[in-house]
Amino acid sequence: MLTYMATLVQLVDSGIIRPVLIPLKRSEFANRLIYGFPEFRKWLENDVKNAEAFYRGDLEPKRQAYAILKDFITGKPFPGPKLYKKMRPVSDEVWELRTPDLRFFGWFVRKDCLIVVSGALFINLKADSSLYEEHRLKCIRARNDIDLDPPKCLQGAEPNDVIS
Repeated sequence: MLTYMATLVQLVDSGIIRPVLIPLKRSEFANRLIYGFPEFRKWLENDVKNAEAFYRGDLEPKRQAYAILKDFITGKPFPGPKLYKKMRPVSDEVWELRTPDLRFFGWFVRKDCLIVVSGALFINLKADSSLYEEHRLKCIRARNDIDLDPPKCLQGAEPNDVIS
C-alpha cells in the first residue's frame, strides 16, 4: 500500500504552514523562503508588535523582526552563527534565528528554506531558560506530526549548509 506524503505547497494549501511574506522593493527579490506555523505567525503579528526592546537604544522588536526576516528572505549574507545557530543536541536539527530581542525556532527543510514553529521574546527566555527546551521539543513534535515528503529536514547540517 502506498502512503501519501505532502509537499510544502500542499501544507500551505491545507493551512498547516503559511509563507512569511515581507514587502520588498522592486529591486529586491526573494532568494530564501520562510514558512510559519499558525502559533508563530500569531506571536509575530501580536506579541512582537507590542514588545519593547530589552536593551535601551535597540530597534523595537517589530523592526528587528522585519529586518531579520527581510535579510533572510532577500538572501543577504548572515554574519555567521551569531544570528542563527543549531540548538543542542545538534542531532535534533532544530535551529534558532536570533535578534537582540527575538528568537525564532524551527528547522531547515532544505537549504534556504526555514519552517518556523514558534517564537519567543529574549526577556522571557532570560527569565526562564527552560523555555528554550520547550521550544526545541515543540519543533521536534511539529516536524514529526506533519506528513511532509522526506527528508523532512536537512540532516547533519552546519550553518553553511542551511543558508547560502
